[in-house]
Amino acid sequence: SLSHPVPIMMELDASKPTPASRGKAVSTQHSPPPLTSCQKFLSYLPMCGGWCIPNLSPEVTCVRNFSNENTMFKAFADSYRIRSYAEHSALMRRCGNCGVECAGRRRCSLMSFALLVSLFAWACFFIGACGMSVQASVLMKIPWTVTTFTREETDPSWKPVPGKVVFTEYWGIRGGVLTMQGVTLGIGPNGTVVWKVDSDAYTESAGKYGDPSWGCDVDSDSVSSGLFTPASAQAYTLFCTQCEGASRKAMIFVLFSVISHFLQVKKDLQRLTPYGDLNCQKFMGVVMGWISMITAFVSIIIYEMACSNQFPEELRGTVVKDGATYEVVAKAHRKMGLGVIFMMTGTCCKFVDGLIHLLVKTPAPKREPVADGITFVDYFLTCHEPTRFGQAIKEGSP
Repeated sequence: SLSHPVPIMMELDASKPTPASRGKAVSTQHSPPPLTSCQKFLSYLPMCGGWCIPNLSPEVTCVRNFSNENTMFKAFADSYRIRSYAEHSALMRRCGNCGVECAGRRRCSLMSFALLVSLFAWACFFIGACGMSVQASVLMKIPWTVTTFTREETDPSWKPVPGKVVFTEYWGIRGGVLTMQGVTLGIGPNGTVVWKVDSDAYTESAGKYGDPSWGCDVDSDSVSSGLFTPASAQAYTLFCTQCEGASRKAMIFVLFSVISHFLQVKKDLQRLTPYGDLNCQKFMGVVMGWISMITAFVSIIIYEMACSNQFPEELRGTVVKDGATYEVVAKAHRKMGLGVIFMMTGTCCKFVDGLIHLLVKTPAPKREPVADGITFVDYFLTCHEPTRFGQAIKEGSP
């Protein structure tokens, strides 16, 4: 049932030691609500399983379903030994004490904002990760780098060649797409591959770095073999070799950023209420948020340094017109693609998310020493005051 139970008010027996006399929170051995077989199964599902299980949260709004004792990992809840290090240790309690009091008073609003920021960053990472595709339709929409080689109007070598000639390369993490507009490849008089100007021509091809059937092996029958004279072939081959190795490293960091973000969303939800907030969730919210930010940033740096910055600055080719041949140069114009822009946007959002976790303190009872062997439910019930959207309900409020 998701109905809201009457908030539990704890009364301490005067015969038992109090936190003030003992220096530790008292374990009162509260029993969690009984669960059906289906609910017990759901309790083992990370995060979302606890959304559908009865809980003892004193929060009176629907937020209670996302921030309670059941939304934590089951192994963490069942093992006091794990919690004694990961939650109740002096280090974790000091971490929970970091921040500012005014942020704690606005806990639900700030963590809700952090959740929105996390979801937006997650979407940005997903879109940026599309740069790992080698499908032409995907890379042309979400490339990491776009390089356009066009004729320079001031270049005298192009004067005998009419029309518009454009080579556009859409590069991703694993490969790219090459489009040719206004030119086709043909065989010259001496058997070499030459450019033939055709205003209606348009060709498109996609492939991976290091794929000899595509663009990196200029000595083979690949698409790119006809785009170079010996002066530019060496630079292009060097670019492909360096980018192939760097792409594997960049892909690992991109995947880590996307996958680790699932856990970050969980931490934003867990900290919505004082009852559900935990020291370990604050610590991991800061650490995982900024590690995810760093890995995304590193993936961009690896790609830019080893791939994007190594793109050839020009293409040199041989154009055939009316039986005559002309050596021409197409200059490169490089710009950042949408994939990198989305990754950078997500990276900035991750900094904001981690900062919010750092500023919001855990509730005061969670920062105090606890009784040895305290149950998970009793630990949560140290924050037993009824709340509405994370704020204590004032006496006399409806």
